Amino acid sequence: MPLNQDGGAIFWSPNKVQLARERETQKAEAARAERLQKEEDSQRRAIEKAEKQRALEERRRMKATAKEIRLQEQARKQQEKEDNRHARLAAAQLQKDIQFVKQARKVRKKQSIVPQEVDSGEQSVLEVIKAPLVTNRRGRHINLPTRYCD
Repeated sequence: MPLNQDGGAIFWSPNKVQLARERETQKAEAARAERLQKEEDSQRRAIEKAEKQRALEERRRMKATAKEIRLQEQARKQQEKEDNRHARLAAAQLQKDIQFVKQARKVRKKQSIVPQEVDSGEQSVLEVIKAPLVTNRRGRHINLPTRYCD
């Protein structure tokens, strides 16, 4: 459009009017296309943001699940270790009890040996059958098997 010249009337040819109208419609179309593009971009960004948030939540959930599994495995191993320890202690206690019973039987067996009376005329002589105590150089008693004590 030419500048206003002294307020006089401006006559436009139909060709120029049509060109001006086409430019206006192109401007309006460009503005509308730009608005649509901005809306699409904002929707795309919102979708990407939501997808990113979902992926983040999924990673957090997977991490929490892995941690829970790891803690359960650790607790299971700890329980297994504790059970094994109790089993070892019970087996050791059982062995001690068996050993104690064996020793008690030996003591009762030794105590049950009754002194035998030997008739030698008027007096009775008590004869006690007893194995001699065997010690090592340091003075510790050596318990020999009973078959060697006879």
